[in-house]
Amino acid sequence: MDGRIKLAFTKQAGRTRLDDLYQQGSLRVMFPRVSDYDMIEAVIATTSGGLVGGDRLEVDVSVGRCAQAMVTTQAAEKVYRSVGPDTCVAVNLRLERGGWLEWMPQETIIFDGARLRRRITLNVENGARALAGEIVAFGRSGRGERLTNGLLHDEWRVMTDGRLVWADNLHLDGDIASKMNASAGFQGCNGMATFVYAASDAPRWLECSRQMIHDGAMFTGVTCIDDVLVARWLGNDVAVVRSQYKKFREGFRSMVGRFPATSPRIWNS
Repeated sequence: MDGRIKLAFTKQAGRTRLDDLYQQGSLRVMFPRVSDYDMIEAVIATTSGGLVGGDRLEVDVSVGRCAQAMVTTQAAEKVYRSVGPDTCVAVNLRLERGGWLEWMPQETIIFDGARLRRRITLNVENGARALAGEIVAFGRSGRGERLTNGLLHDEWRVMTDGRLVWADNLHLDGDIASKMNASAGFQGCNGMATFVYAASDAPRWLECSRQMIHDGAMFTGVTCIDDVLVARWLGNDVAVVRSQYKKFREGFRSMVGRFPATSPRIWNS
């Protein structure tokens, strides 16, 4: 099943407003009621209940000059086992000067035998700021399932004014179990989170972020490359990875953007 969403936000009369909305196939967008002091929220829902081999999803989000928006998902996204075809997901995020975007979907659960190809492209004009992230669960840990075979190809591309400034690929294929258990691999962990902050002031927040992320119960790290700050978590308990990621992004948005240290309300439902 195919699905496509196109969202565009602009600032009009001092407030961010929805300027364009296109929905097709298995993707829909909801807009929860927020107070006058909160930024606009968009919640993406997959009406099919999960992704299977051959599904193709595309999400395009544009934030205009000085507009502010938060985009999340209704629930964890499940990628089911495939008998052959790949599930393909493309996320394209664009920000104009002065814009602020938070791309914060809930976790993606990769079932054993699933085949997922996902690409996240973030294009930020100089003067804009973007917070983006993803949480990945390697198997259904609640059922004792681990990701042992299939395909996970996850790409990040961050552009500043159209110039590539950071690229990252995670590729797991074939005998995934050995890679997951390797001491130089994932050391048996089944949950990972990635947080990306793309803005010209990214280097300023590196040391503060390293103090915020420290947690002896999992593997963590923060680095900064040019104008891109990247934080990562790797742990044995997906719920703990999610909790620590959530806590970090709340503190980060408050520290950097002077917004309340909160997450989308749908995360707590």
